[in-house]
Amino acid sequence: EFAHETNNFSKVPTTIEKFRRGTWITGNAIPGARRGTHTALGGSFDMADKFGWVLAHPICASANPSGYVDDGLFDQVCQMFLDAAEGVDGVLLHLHGAMVAQSHQDAEGELLRSARFRPAFGRGGPGLMPDESQPGRTGPSVASPHGLASERSAETTSRAEKADSLNSGD
Repeated sequence: EFAHETNNFSKVPTTIEKFRRGTWITGNAIPGARRGTHTALGGSFDMADKFGWVLAHPICASANPSGYVDDGLFDQVCQMFLDAAEGVDGVLLHLHGAMVAQSHQDAEGELLRSARFRPAFGRGGPGLMPDESQPGRTGPSVASPHGLASERSAETTSRAEKADSLNSGD
């Protein structure tokens, strides 16, 4: 999970310190923090438990809305995802869809375009990204995964319920 709502008018960059004040959970600490919660990762862990999937979960990071995400931080988090994607059969990313990095207007699209994710998608492995339909989404970020799971509304549909509905075909 990597989420940020970038405010393009803010001159204050979003640094790792801002993410650490929000959410910055890595590796094996993630399941304990998110399993059984009504969050995107909580729903993913529920489905993994139900279907026997083994998940790689390198980072769960989010920060309050602020300015452009620092390029060094963006590259660091992307590398964490890419390293965890080595040899996987599928990719499930929880991205907010409104992140702008200093050098990437469509930061999530930049991550999805990465050549290192292509083998998992190319082997026919599933590629799914929950979609919050942010207006900044460009063609590459929408077209790259095999599927987008859209929110009906944050008030009426929890992410865990969404994960259940994806499985049932609703």
